[in-house]
Amino acid sequence: MDVHFTALVKHLSSRVEVIVLSFGDRQEVRRVDGAEIRTIARKRVYYAVPILAILRLWREVRAVAPDIIHIQGSNPSPYLFAGFLCRKPPKAITVHGLSVEERVAEGSLSKGGARYRLATALDRHFLRKADHVVVVDRKKEEVLVAHGLRTKDDLTVIPNGVDVHPMELRTGDEERWVRMCSHYGLRPSDRKVLCAKGLTANNGQSYLIRAMPSVCGRVSDITLLLAGDGPQIGELRELVGQLGLSQNVIFLGSVPHEDMPELIRRCSIAVLPSVRGMGAEEGSSIFLLEAMAMGKAVIATDIGGNPEIIEDGRTGLLVPEKDIGALSEALWSLLQDEASAHSLGAAARSHILAHRTWDSAVHRYIEVYGKMLDGQ
Repeated sequence: MDVHFTALVKHLSSRVEVIVLSFGDRQEVRRVDGAEIRTIARKRVYYAVPILAILRLWREVRAVAPDIIHIQGSNPSPYLFAGFLCRKPPKAITVHGLSVEERVAEGSLSKGGARYRLATALDRHFLRKADHVVVVDRKKEEVLVAHGLRTKDDLTVIPNGVDVHPMELRTGDEERWVRMCSHYGLRPSDRKVLCAKGLTANNGQSYLIRAMPSVCGRVSDITLLLAGDGPQIGELRELVGQLGLSQNVIFLGSVPHEDMPELIRRCSIAVLPSVRGMGAEEGSSIFLLEAMAMGKAVIATDIGGNPEIIEDGRTGLLVPEKDIGALSEALWSLLQDEASAHSLGAAARSHILAHRTWDSAVHRYIEVYGKMLDGQ
C-alpha cells in the first residue's frame, strides 16, 4: 500500500471496519493499525489472463460481503472490474488523478490510438457508473463536471490529509541525520532547498534546476536536494553539468519514507515546481502538505490543487509554471529574509493543523459513506 492509502486506512479503521484486498507475494490475512488486510497471492498467469485476477478478486469481495466498496483510482484495473462485478453494495471511487491524461503525459499511452480510446471509454464508464466519486481537489471536480461525467450532487471534494505526528516540531534525530548526511553526501552546514517528487517532466525539476544559477550567484551555502527517481534522471543530471551546478545539486534517489520527516526538518525551503502536461496537473501533494505541517516555507506553481493548499503570501508562495525568473526570485526572497520564511512556515503549519489532517478527511469520508447507505 502506498503512503497515502496506508494513512487513510489507519485513520478510517478507528471509525469503521475496514477490509483491504490486494495482491501480494503470498496469501495471508493480517491486521495492521486496526484494519484487516487480505492479501491474494500474485500469480504469473494473472498478467497473461487478467480475467483470472478479476474473478479471483470478485470471489474474495463476495466472501467479505461489504456494505460499501471503495476503490482507489479510476484507472481500469482488476480492482475496478471486480468491484463493479458485484451488483449489490454501493461503490465509491476516489480519483487522485485523471488516469488517461496522466498516462499520456508520462509516455505509457499514446493519444489517439486504440488503447487510448479503450482506456478513455472504460475510465468514463466507471466514473459514470459509481454511486459516488471523491476527488482530491477542486480542479478535478471541474474537469469531471465539465465532461459530463458527474454532477456536483454526487461528487465530493476531500483533499488529501497529512499525518501530523511524524511532523511534530521537535529537535531533530541527530543520529539519523548524521547517517543520512554520510549516505547522501550532504554538507550539514549548507542551507537546503528540497523537492521530493518523481523525476518526470510534469514535476518540473528542470525549471527548478534552471532557477538555481541565479540563486547560487547570490548565496554561497545553498544546496538543492532532489529526492525521487524517474525517467528524466539522465536528462536532469546532464542539465546540472551544463549549468555548472555539480556542487550545488544532489540527486538523492528514492528516500525511505521513515527518513522523509528528518529530511524535511533539515531543509530551509520546500519547492514543488510542477507543470501542466497533456491535461494532467498536480493534485493534492503529500510532499507539500508534509512540508507545511513541519512549518517549512514552501514555493509551488499556481496550477492544479496547489492554490487550494497555499494562500499566496500567507502560507507560502505561488509562482507561474515554467517561470524560471519568478521561481528564482521567490527562492532568493526567502533565503535572504529568514524572518519572512519563518512567518510563512508558521502560518502554513497552523493551516494544516486546522484544515488538512487525516482526522478531518476521515470525517468527510464517513459522511459520504452515510449518504451512500441512506441512498440504497
